[in-house]
Amino acid sequence: MQFALRNLALVLKNKDFVFLTIGEAISSFGNRFFKIAFPILIYNLSKSAIALSTMIVIETLPQILFGLFLGVALDRYDRKKIIMYSIVIQTLLVLIIPLLIHVNAHLFFYYVIAFLLSLFGMVYDTSVSVIIPSICAKRDIQVYNSVFQTIRTISKLVGPGLGGLLISIYSISSVLIFDAVTFIVLLLMLIKVTVPQIPLNKSRFKFSELFEGIKTIKKSKVIWSTVILVVFINIAMQAFNASLVYYTKHELYLKDDLVGIIFSFAGLGGIAGGIIAGTLTNKFTPGKILIFSCLLLSGFITCYPFFANWILAGAMYAVISLLVTVMDVTIISTIQQTTNNDILGKVITSINVLTLTISPLGALISGPLTSITSIQTTFVTFGLVTILGVFFSLNKQFLSYKYTDTNTKSV
Repeated sequence: MQFALRNLALVLKNKDFVFLTIGEAISSFGNRFFKIAFPILIYNLSKSAIALSTMIVIETLPQILFGLFLGVALDRYDRKKIIMYSIVIQTLLVLIIPLLIHVNAHLFFYYVIAFLLSLFGMVYDTSVSVIIPSICAKRDIQVYNSVFQTIRTISKLVGPGLGGLLISIYSISSVLIFDAVTFIVLLLMLIKVTVPQIPLNKSRFKFSELFEGIKTIKKSKVIWSTVILVVFINIAMQAFNASLVYYTKHELYLKDDLVGIIFSFAGLGGIAGGIIAGTLTNKFTPGKILIFSCLLLSGFITCYPFFANWILAGAMYAVISLLVTVMDVTIISTIQQTTNNDILGKVITSINVLTLTISPLGALISGPLTSITSIQTTFVTFGLVTILGVFFSLNKQFLSYKYTDTNTKSV
């Protein structure tokens, strides 16, 4: 606790980081509303596990199709303007959904909105990962990432439960309008953030720039092993996320407010994970943290559908969220530590493309697998997938690499 308070005091001295985090916390709260409202909306329209898994796949496509181009843009143009434009567009897209509900639009149009929201959400999330090292001291990057993730996921504690309650009292449209308002607050906070400008690359664009990030990744055994592990984790979590609403609605027969409460349990895990992540690297190497967390994740995903009780389902979801948060903070901190800022955008987007190209298999397979067999078979199958990630990612440098106080070359 004392270490966590010391970390908090450190980041409070950084006004740019404080404004960014306040805006993100409020926006994340609205986003939690969206995360519970939109899948429920798709389920109510389709009553289908395949429809839900299709939505997950669609939300993955923008990263695969446009990720490399985004990396080039972030390393060539004004990063603050890019992130602000993305927020404005996301606000407008969220406000379109209540209009689609009003006119009883076909499911296809909701998929289009899901695709576009995922595209500009990707722009925002990647931009934040690139901006944080610019406004924070490199030696304290793990601290900033853990605090940012902790505050960001506090919204998971209250957001989904309150969102489910508001849906049952008012409507999905009301929840989505609130989400749009939180985007506006985020935009106002970002106006106050000063982002140091990197030297802009004014040379003519070359197609080879798209692959500079991949070349950098392949030179680093640490990052390459991380990428392999993340591929398998993403496959498993895609399947888990695609199946969760179906499991709670179709197997546990829960009402919308209880589904929201289960999602809120993830907030507890996220908060704990953010706090823990800031302290674990003082005792363990990033590689060991990732491997151990992945093994635990496998166990909890495998056992998840065998506890037909909403309280136990929520508690296990909290642990899964804790483990995923620890891994998220560890992964992004490792990338930021080992990569120069002028190419960080290309590296982050390249990693996302590499890890997400295969991960839609989780969502693609989970729906049909559940329909043909059972939801229990689906969870067990993808719990075992994470163990394969551990097997294929292990190497000596990955397990022994430690964070440094300054920028380092790829290792």
